[in-house]
Amino acid sequence: MKLLRVIIPTICAFLATIILAPGCASPVQDPVTQGDNFVVQQQLDNAIAAYSKAIELNSKTDKADPNTNLAAIYVKRGDTYAAKSNTDSAITDYSKAIELNPNLAEAYSQRGDTYRNKGDYEKALADCTRAIEIDPKLSMAYSNRGAVYSAQKLYDLAMTDINKAIELNPQNAEAYRYRGNVFRINQQYDKAIADYSKAIEIYPRYTLAYHNRANAYYYKSDYNSAIADYTRLIEFSPKDAVAYMNRGSVYSYISKYDEAIADYNKAIEINPGYSLAYDNRGSAYFNKGNFDNAIADYTKAIEIDPKDATAYNSRGLTYKIQGLEEKANADFTKAKELGYK
Repeated sequence: MKLLRVIIPTICAFLATIILAPGCASPVQDPVTQGDNFVVQQQLDNAIAAYSKAIELNSKTDKADPNTNLAAIYVKRGDTYAAKSNTDSAITDYSKAIELNPNLAEAYSQRGDTYRNKGDYEKALADCTRAIEIDPKLSMAYSNRGAVYSAQKLYDLAMTDINKAIELNPQNAEAYRYRGNVFRINQQYDKAIADYSKAIEIYPRYTLAYHNRANAYYYKSDYNSAIADYTRLIEFSPKDAVAYMNRGSVYSYISKYDEAIADYNKAIEINPGYSLAYDNRGSAYFNKGNFDNAIADYTKAIEIDPKDATAYNSRGLTYKIQGLEEKANADFTKAKELGYK
């Protein structure tokens, strides 16, 4: 999910969506301001609708506001699509913004970041580099290109760009998170945690930074801190199945199997097709000695993902403990065929 960037409207404008604030001329907001407010409130579908209305109005020459930058509205809507992981729509909007304003560096930078999320690193690098050519002081372009280099495992190049991004804008929360990812990948967990913490200080509801910091705490065996971060995440995003699943995994690792199963249950409730949650719940049941439930969960994981080698191997181990040698051997064979080592 992309970290959305909006300029917080004046308090007069912000309150106009709810009640006419003293000194405000009118309770009616323009659609762009409405969209920005919806983004702040994380009402992304409403934000897209508002930006779409602004685009519609400003695409009609007889109703267009001469002070409105239509290309910038496309970028805002593109950012919102990207935050919803609708990468194709995001790229379409960024491309339209570039068509309207070929020198809009932000549009190139954000399209590049979206190409990165799609795994198209060549286009991502080209766009981020073009953004830097247009505006050498655009912090986000450097951090986005650094993230591309990191995805390509070119960590020295990544660090150079990300450090430049922070130098240009010390409030670039994404840059700190990206640098934290490089530190974490290279097992420099304390430095990673410091960067994730800085990102959270800048943007206290930065859910991806909480996810990443929790992982770093887990890798350095600080399980209580990892659980605390996942718990904070769940407070922000009660429908975050991954947060429940990951917290369950930490509980399972420290042998708190009942707590783990409760979290896996919640992850599955939110996302019934979450095969890894079934896998992990099966392992928690296995460790509690509840082999029938373990087999049922491994079987469900295989049903969802027939190429899940780990589920086959785990079910095989469970069958073996139950003395069902033929079924166990069949699962071990299948797991090996799927690449389990």
